[in-house]
Amino acid sequence: MIVMTPVLAQDYATRSGIKPWVDPDTPKNKQFFTTSRGQKWELTMSDEFNTPGRSFKPGNDHIWTSIQKPDGVNAALQVYAHNMTTTECDKDGTCYFVIITDEANIKLTTWNTFQKPPGFQTKAFHYQSGMVQSWNKFCYQGGMLELRAILPGAVSKNSGNPDLAGGDSSRVKNKRFYPLWCGAWLLGNLGRAIFSASTNRMWPYSYDECNEKVLNGSYQRISACNSKPGYGLNPNQGRGAPEIDLFEGAGTDVSSSIQIAPGMPVDFRRFDEDNGCVYDQQCPRGVNNVGVPASMYKVRGHPSWYQGLRYGSNDYCAPDPKLKQSLSTIKGKLQGGIEADKCDPSICPASLDVYGDLGKKDDGSNENWGINDKGTCFATQNPYAGTFCCNPGNRFERCPQQGLDEYPGDFKYKYQMDAISANWHLHVGAYTKYHIYQVEWVMGKAGYVRWMLAGKPFYEIPAKTLTDPPQNAAKTNPRKIMIEEPLYIIFNVALSSTWGTKPPNPGKPCRGNGTDPVAIRVCNDFPMRMKIDYVRLYQDTSKNSSMTITCDPPTHPTKKWIEGHPKEYEDADNKMVTVSGKAYCEKDDDCSVAQEISKVRTGVCEKKRCKCVTGSWTGPRCSSVQSMSGDNLTIDTKNSFGPPFLVGLFLTILIGGATFGSVYYSFITAKRMEESMKKRNDAKVSTDQPAMVKGDRVSLVSDVAGPRDKPIMEMRVSGSMGPYENQEEIANLVYSSFNNVIPVSLEFRGIRMSATSLEQLRATLEDAESYERLVVSILQEKSRNHRERVLHGLKVSTLLDRIVSLNTHAKTLYDDKDGTFAEESNIMRGRSTFTSFYEQIKHIRTFHRKYPHTPPIPHEPDVNEVLHLQLNFSGEERFGRYVDLHQFYTQFMNIPVFKRKIKALKAAFVSKKSESRRKRANNDRHIRKHVDYLTYLSCFHDFSMIELRDKRSSTEYHQHINDLKEYLLGFYRRTQPLVDLDDVIDETRAAFEKQWALDQVPGWQKIQEDTKKSHKSSKNKEDQLYCSFCDKDFASDGVYKSHLNGKKHKKATMMKEEGSMNGSSTALPEDSQMPEKSWKEIAFDEVLIRRMHELLTEVIHATIAYLEMKQTRTAEELQAEIEEEQEGALSDIDAENEGEHDDDDEEETPFYNPLNLPLGWDGKPIPYWLYKLHGLGVEYKCEICGNHSYWGRRAFDRHFQEWRHAFGMRCLKIPNTKHFHDITRMQDAIQLYEKLKDQIDAETWNPCVEEEFEDSEGNVLNRKTFEDLARQGLL
Repeated sequence: MIVMTPVLAQDYATRSGIKPWVDPDTPKNKQFFTTSRGQKWELTMSDEFNTPGRSFKPGNDHIWTSIQKPDGVNAALQVYAHNMTTTECDKDGTCYFVIITDEANIKLTTWNTFQKPPGFQTKAFHYQSGMVQSWNKFCYQGGMLELRAILPGAVSKNSGNPDLAGGDSSRVKNKRFYPLWCGAWLLGNLGRAIFSASTNRMWPYSYDECNEKVLNGSYQRISACNSKPGYGLNPNQGRGAPEIDLFEGAGTDVSSSIQIAPGMPVDFRRFDEDNGCVYDQQCPRGVNNVGVPASMYKVRGHPSWYQGLRYGSNDYCAPDPKLKQSLSTIKGKLQGGIEADKCDPSICPASLDVYGDLGKKDDGSNENWGINDKGTCFATQNPYAGTFCCNPGNRFERCPQQGLDEYPGDFKYKYQMDAISANWHLHVGAYTKYHIYQVEWVMGKAGYVRWMLAGKPFYEIPAKTLTDPPQNAAKTNPRKIMIEEPLYIIFNVALSSTWGTKPPNPGKPCRGNGTDPVAIRVCNDFPMRMKIDYVRLYQDTSKNSSMTITCDPPTHPTKKWIEGHPKEYEDADNKMVTVSGKAYCEKDDDCSVAQEISKVRTGVCEKKRCKCVTGSWTGPRCSSVQSMSGDNLTIDTKNSFGPPFLVGLFLTILIGGATFGSVYYSFITAKRMEESMKKRNDAKVSTDQPAMVKGDRVSLVSDVAGPRDKPIMEMRVSGSMGPYENQEEIANLVYSSFNNVIPVSLEFRGIRMSATSLEQLRATLEDAESYERLVVSILQEKSRNHRERVLHGLKVSTLLDRIVSLNTHAKTLYDDKDGTFAEESNIMRGRSTFTSFYEQIKHIRTFHRKYPHTPPIPHEPDVNEVLHLQLNFSGEERFGRYVDLHQFYTQFMNIPVFKRKIKALKAAFVSKKSESRRKRANNDRHIRKHVDYLTYLSCFHDFSMIELRDKRSSTEYHQHINDLKEYLLGFYRRTQPLVDLDDVIDETRAAFEKQWALDQVPGWQKIQEDTKKSHKSSKNKEDQLYCSFCDKDFASDGVYKSHLNGKKHKKATMMKEEGSMNGSSTALPEDSQMPEKSWKEIAFDEVLIRRMHELLTEVIHATIAYLEMKQTRTAEELQAEIEEEQEGALSDIDAENEGEHDDDDEEETPFYNPLNLPLGWDGKPIPYWLYKLHGLGVEYKCEICGNHSYWGRRAFDRHFQEWRHAFGMRCLKIPNTKHFHDITRMQDAIQLYEKLKDQIDAETWNPCVEEEFEDSEGNVLNRKTFEDLARQGLL
């Protein structure tokens, strides 16, 4: 299913004020544009392409999507690929979007409906190029689109292009050096370029009438005759996908055009329009130019073609005196009527359009449309006037005849489309330097489409040309409307064998047989590049403007139509995925909605691209809100973007948990291996073995720390004084323990003797591997909710700690600091007291090899403690989904110094006695505000509101900061147990030390200066007028000194001194403040809190969003939601019990099938003898069935009469008769079908050949020969 990202008709403003689709790199002096009619339009979209290496694959960009698909139109020779579009930067610093076109050798097999008979076709493509679209992401209605580009061609020094010798202003003459066909164009959002299923009967309609005399309504897919079109479309509104080409082509000329339908009838068009001679102007009289000669077209009784088109010049070309014209001369020729066979600049306007406008231009140049008064390059009427669109196999006389048969399921249609187009000659500089190309489009009856080069107009189509065309008496010429569909932007570079510019050896490798030197030089210039420096769109943003930047405007909706026909708009390689954020930014405020809309930050700027922090906000700058309506997901086009809030929130949490789970190994580093949490207490291992005597107690002890430190078994020596009287019993114990994978030691007289250090190492590593397997199984287990994701992370973290501890122990054994390994090796080399011990172990091993089915006791490390871990979260935290800062909010609001300050500030405003107090109150206005819990959540990390003096003097503040820091660290460790938070703290500490040394810690910049001087000598003006004991300001030194001798001051001093002696936590006077070391720790705590706020941004925003939502719900609704969540969050034990019940269900138990035999109708394996008898192990494949496999000859023979084979034969348009039994290859079936048809033709009686006649001389001739001779008088 296709997933789309519709563009909004209206977005909320961002905090920085930047518009959603505007690139912050766009220069400030390019924010507005003055139109050709004198209006001032504002920049609404831009892309400066200043970041190299961008990817435009689906989902990677907020505007553009690259295409991975062969071009199936215009006899194209290239395949579009994702990797042929990117952004690059030149050495001079110019960055640009680029489409790369290069040689290739690609073979693709696709289904071709247009071949006879239709079937799969393998085609070789010798070139690879690129296309990007903004389809269904960014569209607009009306505006001025501008781009700065260099066109691609063979123009390097080694190309040998002779056009380069004339300089940049010379005219392009040699087409062979420009083999590519480049385009920058716009298309209606209802049709996706090169997805023909979406454009059939849709492209390029711009027609909104229901008139069956003019157009059969069924030929327009969304017709004005349909009062109930469905899919959210407006009733009785004709829709389509019209096209505007900013430029298209290459070589000597490019064209600028609009393409619309329905087109004009035949009697309004040029005579014999489909004759290809028109491109060389070598046609018969009346065919070269419409309206010439005048007498031939006057017979019609009405004008022909579109009237009043406006043409201008390309003044970048060097002037040619031979091409200069005068208005008076041309007007005189037109008034008399042109009777020549074709137009030329001496008798016709420079545009070669005798119906064109010759009025004054409105650009202040005092020039006339259609008159080349400078002799420069000039736009001319394009000989191509459109084509007739038909379904494949349509036999209508004007339809292209390809020898196909109409497919029964195809919809029949036929209609004319018109290309209202101008060709304009290029200069060499278009291929060597950047030029600015512009198209200005205004909708409505007074609208127009105007094309410009850097503000200089060269072609314009007024709306009246479309809405008021020439008419006959029957009024059969359809009245189109000025294009008003939401259009999206397309850039592409193609190659074709049918266009005016072709690559060398079209249809074959570029160099052919290697004998053409020009072809070789052109081919050596590959890869060629089309570069676009920037794209900018200006629109009328005034209140009454009808211009929009949405793909789904209310006037022309598209969203539900596209959702209802997903297969027409996507394929496996070109799927649309939801894109949130990713607009380019400079700061966080570029990616968040304005504060008057929401106090919560909706996005952040990461690596210069916006990233939405919650699922409820989306859009290119996270400034669009989502909505839900009823049971269906809907998008409010005015103030929504993307999926609904709850779905977005769920996906955000799900993806976040999966991400942290998937990267857990990134945080297990060598440092963690070396600095393990706790070293295990291994007992001293010794090989110095005293002799065992009668009565000695021998214990078998585990070498692994934990519950198994207790003796596994104890026994007493019962023999004489020999050293190993019970060695057989000991050996059996040791070997049994080895089988149990428990590293053990023998212990007697308080000395632990390792059975073998090598065995300890093996057991340790095997335990580690067991834990690793458990880690993998936990990570592979799909979490059902947020609680399980956090719990899985905690389990994995605990297991990783155990793995690190075991590996640390193994490393200790490898290091062999006490020489145990070396001593054991030496002992094993020769005879010693250990020899008999190891020999006995050898005998036991031999016994188990001889009797391998003697079961050892299985061993796995104890993981019950891990599997039964519990999460420690409060009810408000909801298993780590939200933070709970209520106690810190209460603690902050009750800090005495802040409570007194609020009271004093209020009194200062009421009394208005002191100007200095009012000034100080203004500075602390934000402290006086009532701070609710939501506000505290948004700004608890912002310490700029607290004065440095209060930070240094309030012990309650110090305690608050420390408690808040500990909570945030603990919360992060509980919710992200796989993240090494110690590394984060160390990095923060290192950065803080540098800032502290440079006196750049925010809020503490003057701390070092204050500590160098004593309190009395360092008091500045403000300090001299403030008493910290009484918390008062004073206007002058005299008042301050008299206050120090007053009773109130002495009483306040005594109270604080008494409070200090009694352990009270009141504020300290400034001359008894804490030392600098303590200040530094407080400053670091503030920095660390800010860092933790960055790491927990998403959780904090989710908490705020949850609390805001919570305020809108009743207590009953909240309780029901909590109970539903608790019911859905089963514990791991419950899940295991459910699995046990499932295993008990016999219906779910698979049948024993070790040979993977085929299953019968009852799901049970077919007996082996039957399997062999019928050859069910033999695979038969049928290409006609789509390479489907049939097992066994019986199934293969039967399939020829089944639906799959019959369908394949029907696709090939071949009857499924007995003649084709045993035919599986498509080529064989086609050849046999042709052979059978030839046989039928041969067997059919032909009277012309087989009917006999006899002449007067008795010669017997067939009928055809007899009639031919008789006609010539030879009989």
